[in-house]
Parts: sequence; C-alpha cells; structure tokens
Amino acid sequence: MKKILISILFIFSFLISYSNDIDINLSASNLNVNIDESFEMSLSIDSNEKINVDNIKIIGEENIKILGTGKSQSSYYINGKSSYNYKLNYKVMGRKTGKYPIKAEIEIKKRKYQSNELEFDFHKDNNVRKSDKRLYFELNPNKKEIYFGEKICVDYKVITKDYRVDFSESYFENDSNSNFVEKNLEQNIKQNSTYINGEYALEYTLKKVLMTPINTGNISIDSKNLVVSLALSSFRRKTTNLHSEPIEINVNPLPKDGKPDNFSEIVGEFNIDFEVDKTTINYGDAATINIRIYGNTNLDLLDSVIKYIDLRDFRVFETMKKYDEKIVNDQYFAEKSFELIVIPKNSGAVTFPSISINYFDIKDGNYKSKKINKINLNVIPNQDIETNNGYLNDKNQIVIDKVSVNNANLESNYNNNCNYYILKIKKTFIHNLLIVIFLVILIAVALYAIKYKKNTNLNAKILKKIDNISEKEDFFEVLNQIIKEKYNFSIKSYSNQKIIERINDYEIKNKVIDFFEIYNLEEYNNLNLEKLKEILKSIV
Repeated sequence: MKKILISILFIFSFLISYSNDIDINLSASNLNVNIDESFEMSLSIDSNEKINVDNIKIIGEENIKILGTGKSQSSYYINGKSSYNYKLNYKVMGRKTGKYPIKAEIEIKKRKYQSNELEFDFHKDNNVRKSDKRLYFELNPNKKEIYFGEKICVDYKVITKDYRVDFSESYFENDSNSNFVEKNLEQNIKQNSTYINGEYALEYTLKKVLMTPINTGNISIDSKNLVVSLALSSFRRKTTNLHSEPIEINVNPLPKDGKPDNFSEIVGEFNIDFEVDKTTINYGDAATINIRIYGNTNLDLLDSVIKYIDLRDFRVFETMKKYDEKIVNDQYFAEKSFELIVIPKNSGAVTFPSISINYFDIKDGNYKSKKINKINLNVIPNQDIETNNGYLNDKNQIVIDKVSVNNANLESNYNNNCNYYILKIKKTFIHNLLIVIFLVILIAVALYAIKYKKNTNLNAKILKKIDNISEKEDFFEVLNQIIKEKYNFSIKSYSNQKIIERINDYEIKNKVIDFFEIYNLEEYNNLNLEKLKEILKSIV
C-alpha cells in the first residue's frame, strides 16, 4: 500500500512539474491605443525542453487586425539547466473602438495552454486632424454612395510635408478586400505639389483601383497597410508602416418595383452608337452592323445585344469585338463593341428589328430603356434562284449521264454542245467512299461518347462529394476541383479577385462571387451550408 501511494505521489508531482515547464506570456507595447495607429504585441513561450507548437490561436482576434508577424527563438544554459524561448511578434491595429480582452492559446502534443489576458482600449483620437499630420496614407473614392452594380474608382495616395519618400521598395501588406472585387487600372506613381491648410506638401498617387461591391448596405473599404522607406538623410533610411482609414460606402440595392424581365444588368449612364456598312445587298450576302455602348456604366454582365429580339427572318452572327475599362476625369468609363453579321432569309424589302436595352438609371433611380432603331434593308433577289418556290431552273440543273464501267477514275468531260458536265464514276469508288464516311462518323460518335461518359462520371463523383460535405473547408476544396476541370487553374494560387477575373463565363463568375460571400461569413450555420451546396451543384 505504501509503495502504491509513493507511486501515485510521484506521478502527480511529475504532472505538476511538466505543466510548469511551459510558461506563456502575452505583452503589448500599448494597451490604450488610437485605432488609426498600429502597435506591437508579443507572445513569449518559455520551456525547459525543445517543443513544437502545433497550433496558435488568438482569442479575440475578431477585434484586431494583424498586419504582420515575425518569430524568433533562443536557448540558454543556466545552472546546468536548459531553457528555450520562442517568441512571436505581431504588428496589430484595432478594428473598432471599445474595450476588448485578448489572450493567446497554443497547442502542444494535443494539450492546450493559455496565456495571460490583456485588455485593450481602442479609441479614436479626434484631436489630431489628418491635415495636421506630417505623413499619411489615404484612400480617396470618387463616390461614397452607389447602387449595387456600380463601380467606384479609388485613388491610393500618400501625402508628405517633411519626408522624402522612396517607393522603390514599397509594398502593401494587406491589399485584399472582403467586401469588393478589385481591379488595378493605373499603377504608375504620379507626383503633385499641393497646399494643405496653407502648408506646402507633396501628394503621390500610387495607383487607381476599380472596386465592385459584392454586398449591399453600409460596407467598408478595409484599412490598407503600406510599407515605405523614408530618406532621413543621404545615408539614412527608415522603414515605416502607413495605415489608411477604413471608408464606409453605402451600397443601395436595386429596387424590385419596375424591374423588367429582360433587364440587361447595366447600371449607370451610357450612350449607344451604331452603323450599318450597307443597306442594299444581294440575296445570300451579309450586312454588318457595328454597335458601340459606352459611358459611366458597368457592362460586365452585358454579353449580348440580340438576346431578346425576334430574328426568325435572319441569320445573325454576333461577336463582342472590344471591352475596355478606364478612368476619365476621375470617373469610371467602360466601353463594349459588338459586331452583327446579318444575312436575310428573304429577298425584297426587309427590316432588321429595333434593339431595346433595359438599364437602371442611377440619376433618376428608375429602370429605363434605350433603343437602337430598326434598319431597313433592300435585298436584291438572285436571278437564277426562285427563293419563293424553292427549286432551281433548268439551266442550273445537274444532268448525270450514264456511268462508264470501264473507267476506274473519276472524270469530268465538258460537253461544249450541251453545256453540262458528264460524271463518270466507278461503282466501287462510291461504295468505298460511303464506307469511309460511315467509319469517320462512327469514330467521331465513339470519341464523343467516351468524352461524355468521362465527364458524366466525373460530375457524378463531384455531386456525390458535395452531398457528403460536412466541414466548411471541404467546400473550398470542391470548388477548387470544379474550377480546375473547367478553367485549368487552381484557386489556391490566387486571391478571390484574381479568381473571378480569370473566369470568363459571367453566370459562373456571379455564382463564384456568391460562394465567397457566404463562405467568408463569420457566422456559419446549416442554412449557409445548404446554400453553398446549391451553388456548387449549379456550377458543376
């Protein structure tokens, strides 16, 4: 009994000593922090033996922004005992004003340890005006209230009153945005002299970015962190972090009342130019109609101008010739050009129908329509073809004379007297030709069936995998597999914005945007899970 008691005490003392081997301490350079300024936070882990940290979690991370991280480790040997120190350094900003507790949790060999708790007081310093700062970084959107579907242009600017700024090694640490799809337009740095409150300053425009909201309501352009080098003297340089302030954008939803069934998804103001190359053509020839749509409007989802018109009397081939986006006088400008190759099915006077394009007018806040007028064409009938009766006249009839059995090759002898060709073909030639044609068709059908079966089996596997998803992370893996099959690239290598830019199909692009919008929600429930499944199945 005594031996058992000693053994239990030994095991208990061992567990206590093991728990004391690891010490975790969380510290910060400042607990009373201006929300517009960054601060340092350090997590120090001390141990009597080498350890591998399996996982690190910051409890309360939703209240801070981690702008950058660094780590270091060291070891000591004191009084015959080894000591190891692991340190993680964070550059942090507050997300919103208020008091928030922060602590760290680490996992080592499936055992969790927690650090001490720090309480941060994030506040807004209203005493220091931005115009009074000597160096600052800001985002300037051309609009702060828009309708869903509009695009805004945002200038990235650095203003300095004292320092010479070197941008040769500058970079953005967090240049992503959870609420917008972004597209860089101009990235050439432009310098401009200005006066702020009567004081001379230099203003640098680093780039211009187009932003398209993916949600409605009051959403924010996230704070950006810019690392730049300051020239203090000819030989001294100093690297500093500049943080822009988050900017609230009010995104109004499009009204449901009055929305036409054939809404083109165009939001904004635009003009239409069109021209036809000729209005008199021979039967069987084509007229070309060029249409140019341009203005301060989002044309991303306009993929056709003839989708909703009656073309039963024409054969039409539509091609999108040009799509361009740029900034003109600090305003967004988009342009799309379409080419229509129009072939009338009848001769005589025919009319190509007018084209109506429904859109949402952001000035009036109403749905409107712009029209391309109908085009009258004069189609000259072909004298040798009776288009109404559907037969050929005698001069163009093909006359086949008797087949010469003695000739092994295909011949054509022109008879000057009768003005027709005499075809002499060996029967075996026609027989062999028909066999070859049949074999070619058979092979083509077989290849198509193999490919169709392969795609069907693959889609069935993906659909089965979607039904069995239970973890949030698995949705991303399945989407990655689908995009790989359809577009031959991995979404793991790109940001959400780049992924969407690489997808050409507008319908799938919108579904991927919906996917990321739900996937990135902080609150995650069964309803969201089912919505993600529906989106993935529709993409397959």
